[in-house]
Formats: sequence, C-alpha cells, structure tokens
Amino acid sequence: MALTPGLVTLNHAKIMSNESTDKLDLPQAPVPKKTLYEIVMSEDVKTHITQFVEGMMTPERCISIFWNCCQKTPLLQQCAPITLISSLKNLLLMRCEPDGIHGYLVPFWVNDKRTGNSILTCAPVPSARGLMRMARSNGVTNLNIGIVREGEPFSWRLDDGKFTMGHIPGWGDNEDPIRGFYCTWTDKDSYLHGERMSLKAVEEIKGRSKSKNKKGEIVGPWVTDFGQMGLKTVIKRASKQWDLPLVIQAAMQAADDQEFEGNMRNVTPEKTDGPAEGETPWNNAPAPEAFQNDQPEALPEPKPEGQDDLIPGLKMPAPKETATVNMEDY
Repeated sequence: MALTPGLVTLNHAKIMSNESTDKLDLPQAPVPKKTLYEIVMSEDVKTHITQFVEGMMTPERCISIFWNCCQKTPLLQQCAPITLISSLKNLLLMRCEPDGIHGYLVPFWVNDKRTGNSILTCAPVPSARGLMRMARSNGVTNLNIGIVREGEPFSWRLDDGKFTMGHIPGWGDNEDPIRGFYCTWTDKDSYLHGERMSLKAVEEIKGRSKSKNKKGEIVGPWVTDFGQMGLKTVIKRASKQWDLPLVIQAAMQAADDQEFEGNMRNVTPEKTDGPAEGETPWNNAPAPEAFQNDQPEALPEPKPEGQDDLIPGLKMPAPKETATVNMEDY
C-alpha cells in the first residue's frame, strides 16, 4: 500500500538519515535569568559565605551589608557578579566587611587584553581599622599605631637586646608636618615589637600606586586621607612579622597585587555619568542612578529602570584574561 506523501521538514530528513540528534535544530528551553539582587539574596550565596562569617556576624547580616554597599555605590551593580562575590570573600577572609568602616568594595576600570576595551571590575579594600581587627582576632596583642609629627618627642631604640619606644603625640587637630608612621605590638611572651616608616618611605609607596585618573594623577584617599593611608601602609608592613593563617596572607597579598601592579583607572563613588568612551560595563548596563548618600532602611528589589543586569543563572562563565588590577581605600 503506497504511503500518502506528507510534509517533510529538515529535522525529519535528519532523523531519517540517522544523523546525530545533537545536530538537530530542536527548540531549546529558555535559560532563566536572575537579577543581581536575586543572586545576592540566593541560598547559594548565603551558603557560600557562611564559612567566612563565622564568629563575625550572621550570613543574613553580611548579605544585608553587602547589598547596601551595592546600593550606595551604583557602579558596583555594573560589575560582573563573580567579581563582587570574590571581592566580598577576600574581605571576609581578612575579617573585614564592606561597611565603610572596616572595609570597602570599590569599582575600577581595568583593561581587557583581548578586546582592548576597559571593563568594570570590583576590588576589595580593607581599612586600617579593619586590618587592626584582623590582627587582634589572630593573636596580636597590645596593637598600637600612630603618626609622628614635627616637634613631638619620639624615641625608637634597642637597649641590651630589648626594643623600646616612646612617643608623646600632640592633639588630634595638630596639622604640623608628618615625620613618619609606626605600629607596635607584643608577642605571646609580652615582648614589644614594632615597625616604623618615614614620610619618604610612605611617599614612595604612594608613588607606586596605579590608582590614577585619565590624566595620570593619583586620586582617592592617597590625596584626601594621606594620614590614614600611611597608617594602613605601616600595618601592612608590620603584618609580615605576624603569624597569620595562610588564607589571610594570601588575601592580603592579592590585595597588594591589585593595588600596585597592572593598569587600571580609579572610579570614585561620585562618578555618575556612566562609562567613558570605549568603556563598557560587563552587561551593557545603562548609567546608574544618581549617587545615593542615604542607605535604604530595607533591602528593596532593584527597579528595572535603575538596573538592567540580567545574567544567565548563578554559574558565571570563565572570566576573560584581564590586566592585573590595583585599588584604593575609600
């Protein structure tokens, strides 16, 4: 009995020819997309950071602080979520959180070697106060830091193999020229140890900073808060003598590598005019809303018109090879 001829599609022809089914033009299920808010509030992120916040705070509080940080600095919402989560992890390893007191998450433009364009990324920045808390939580006792100014009595010497120092600081509003910075602490046997850096040594560190604007000028706290940056620098120098866990040493080294190596351009939180020519956010997101000084009391769902950073799922593709970045403390 003859078969009635019917409509034969391209897929039918492939099936009849025993061709591999993975080459068939079969309809694909749409990949669900998530907003940055949904990713941050997901159980996967909560589970991931639980091990890092033990003894500091609850995972819920950490996520709340993290999202408020993203709301306060809109450019962070244009960074790839994988860089945001990675930066948060590094901060937590150093016993800091992005609360603007112990640590910060700072957006930066970095060069993409493959495309030649600049892309937004996020860098973790611990503060001097955050580093001090990290040190104390790891057994460093009687930790003190200070700025030595002209006219202030200061001694730093070794007597019979025992280190001693003395400093009589002026009032907090003293604006006399800075001579240097120091950090002292005691070990488990109550012996005093210390690290000091002259103004010239700190200025040399400042000169190595890659946090510059388009004109090549150093920007950020090295200009606005030089004293605090000097204190943070001497703490980092002193930390090389501390018995810190390897994970903390690795996190601090990664932060230093970002700060003093590679090509980058600082993006201050006040920048609200969107990417410059040739600079593209990872998701082609529109320019963020005006910078908000007041943090929201709750954690609202981001408005579609304020953020358009839908991405496929939680698993991000492997990042492109980029230049090593450097960052500053805000």
